[in-house]
Amino acid sequence: MNDAMKRECAGALQRFEPYPTYRDSGVEWLGGIPAHWEVKRLRFIVALNPSASEVRGLSTDAEVSFVPMEAVDEYGTLDLARTKALAEVGSGYTYFRNGDVVLAKITPCFENGKGARAVGLTKGIAFGTTELHVLRAKMALDEQYLFYLTLGDAFRRLGEAEMYGAGGQKRVPESFIQDFRHPLPPLAEQRAIAGFLDRQTARIDALVAKKERLIELLKEQRTALITRAVTRGLDPTVPMKDSSVEWLGKIPKHWEIEENRWLFREAEMRSARGEEELLTVSHITGVTRRSDKPRATRPRSS
Repeated sequence: MNDAMKRECAGALQRFEPYPTYRDSGVEWLGGIPAHWEVKRLRFIVALNPSASEVRGLSTDAEVSFVPMEAVDEYGTLDLARTKALAEVGSGYTYFRNGDVVLAKITPCFENGKGARAVGLTKGIAFGTTELHVLRAKMALDEQYLFYLTLGDAFRRLGEAEMYGAGGQKRVPESFIQDFRHPLPPLAEQRAIAGFLDRQTARIDALVAKKERLIELLKEQRTALITRAVTRGLDPTVPMKDSSVEWLGKIPKHWEIEENRWLFREAEMRSARGEEELLTVSHITGVTRRSDKPRATRPRSS
């Protein structure tokens, strides 16, 4: 978080009065909490990865939401454009329903904040990638508060430290989520906190969208400027002629047209020593070192 965002967050919180008394939470990363709050392990307030047995009464022809990993956005949204018949996804996929909080468990999706609170699911249920953990809030926990809990820096940072597996296949274990200790305000305060965060994050998202649009326009301007300079030169008053190239149009009269083959050659550069680290590209893990990928093993012959 940069300094501007820190000032923005501090300003939003300034209008709230501090609680009358605080106490030590007993959790190293957490420090002091309001005296009337509790600290709970998530196993006592969350049902983790619930069974799909509750949809047995639904027709196997029923269309339900289907959520692959690419449909899970960072920090809060799901692309629900896909549906499938229950018969196609009833086994071999991760089940969740409206109100559940889903979060990616595999690297780097977990670290990047992929996760959301499920709303608007077809028939109220969904099946998705097996690389999701599903958290269902129990009676003492607000669903939206739970969602924001999973976005917290401590949850993500400590979860990353608990990952197991090799290279690009590391995953957050269920045990981390079950044993994660977090403050639990009364339900009314949870809802007030979640509502505050809804409003503030929506405001920040709107500002980000405006900045992104401005960046897009500046990139378009940059491209147009470069194209204009390299195809028509810097003097707008110079006489022009037809280039006979459809996409190019007119060029300065004193310029020539040449094919690229006469202007440059493709360079093929190879390692001089062969000692550089080899990289591999994956749609799941991005660019990683090949040495980090797990090696396939051949089955032993009987």
